[in-house]
Amino acid sequence: MKSKKINLLKLLLTSSVTISCAILPVSCSLLSNDNDKKITIKNYEFNNLSSEYTIESKKLNLSFVNDGNVPYVDLLQMINSLDGFFDRNYINFSTNILFSELKMTTKFGYISFNWKTNKITMPNTYYEYITKSPGKTNFNKYLKSKSYYSKDFNKNTIVIDLKKYNFDILYHNGNVLLPLAIFNLLFCSTNYYNLYFNGNKIYGCDFDIKSNVQEIPQIRNSKFQNSLIPKDIVEAKFNFTALLIDYFYGLKEYNNINSFYSTISNEQKQRMLSQNPVISTKEYIKYLYNLNDLHTWVSMPSFYNHRDSSIAKDFYEYTTNKRERIYQSTRKYLKNNKLNNWVIQTSKENRELFEKYGVRFISNNTAVISFNSFKTFQNLNDNSTNKGFSEDTYLGFANAMKLIKKNLRNMKIKNIIVDLSTNSGGNIGAMQRGLGFITDEPILNKTYNRLDEEINIRSVEVDTDGDGDYKNDAYSEYNWYLLTGVNTFSAANTFSSIFKEMKLGKIIGQKTGGGAASILPVVLPDGTSIVISSNDLSVTMKNNTIKSIEGGIEPDIYLEYKDFYNDQKLLEIIKNK
Repeated sequence: MKSKKINLLKLLLTSSVTISCAILPVSCSLLSNDNDKKITIKNYEFNNLSSEYTIESKKLNLSFVNDGNVPYVDLLQMINSLDGFFDRNYINFSTNILFSELKMTTKFGYISFNWKTNKITMPNTYYEYITKSPGKTNFNKYLKSKSYYSKDFNKNTIVIDLKKYNFDILYHNGNVLLPLAIFNLLFCSTNYYNLYFNGNKIYGCDFDIKSNVQEIPQIRNSKFQNSLIPKDIVEAKFNFTALLIDYFYGLKEYNNINSFYSTISNEQKQRMLSQNPVISTKEYIKYLYNLNDLHTWVSMPSFYNHRDSSIAKDFYEYTTNKRERIYQSTRKYLKNNKLNNWVIQTSKENRELFEKYGVRFISNNTAVISFNSFKTFQNLNDNSTNKGFSEDTYLGFANAMKLIKKNLRNMKIKNIIVDLSTNSGGNIGAMQRGLGFITDEPILNKTYNRLDEEINIRSVEVDTDGDGDYKNDAYSEYNWYLLTGVNTFSAANTFSSIFKEMKLGKIIGQKTGGGAASILPVVLPDGTSIVISSNDLSVTMKNNTIKSIEGGIEPDIYLEYKDFYNDQKLLEIIKNK
């Protein structure tokens, strides 16, 4: 009899299916469940608006607890339903009803949900790698991984206690239910996809809602529009924001935030908990923009605001901060400076070359390459090479270097300045490909995940001529320089950090504008669409000391903004370096 009980216990500890109470050698009353709760299941049409993932339209279930308004999803059912997004080859589930736990094991990690303690546990955030490859954009094109190193500074398991934020994990009739907002955050947002429930339908969208701008009127056609926000929704929104800031905001420590709750005054809390969508939206905007973080913004108001409401139209006065004002005023100054000091004074031929190639020649031996963002062309089936910097950084660089190599007007170019003074960033793959034109050395990218407390150092090689051979492709025969300033932000900030750390040349100008984090697009429980700095931070590391580059990169040679487009000043610096 004892051996039978041991064998049954082993079965329960490893089973991937729910075991009926009828065969348990323990009382059913000792097992935790939420069968006493009233769960109402409703079907909603799902429409996928993503250009990267193919998911067929279908009906999806949302569950509502005790006649409430906060939607829940059946975790297993939702993962299976979004089969064009999630790759089920990498996902396995096991349910341990004795320990009230559902464990989801993926290719690189796991995440578990305990419905008795309402805790989510994971060794790290590697469980996130569960999606299929994007179908339209190859962000790693012309990149080859050379090496990878990681160091975990804290071996402790990550534990998110949902009780602290007044959320429940439910186990009802053998199914594990999660609030839709938390499912979205854990599995979709972290993979640059989000689900939007507007009361009528569920929509799936790439990245931030701004990436689906043409569909916004359709998404905002909500039965909730222009109505008071239900009390349980405003409370869920407030508590969800607390969870988000505490666990998923990458600049929490940098901005000296102990916890979201501790930073909110009673007056702020009351306005955030207002059922009036205008008052609530305004207070959340003020809070997020007061973080003084250019990687954090609000993209779309809630579904309870008026259908035609937008951040730009109705809340613009609250969408600025000190950092943004400096950023915008400097950008405007540099634009006017370029116009007055170069565009008006140069020849028509030079203007045309600059407009087409992003290249301007400031002497017979020095050229400047300028571009405002790091981009990857989003069509894998288009192999044309006539793209400029406005569409693809790699092709922009390739065409700019072809022009420089032509030695127009018998010029013998020896020095190249990469002007990042108005470059606000972009995607990391494009940034790495850009560096590949400067050096043949593997590009070192160091990132630190503040939730995992782990540093990752990846090196990649770049095939700058697209021939499949990654050796001797760079234009290392030139002397390379960077021109940077406060508008050199995000991926451009990382470019500058790597350029300096790898000693690829001198940086001219002023301190970069920072921006260490990648971004995380998130949907709050009332449909408000926001973006925040994520936990993945670009860093430098020396002697095991990690330093975020959020504060910016100092130049090697200081230059006043008024001289950024003064060609003689730039030439003097190069001559006297």
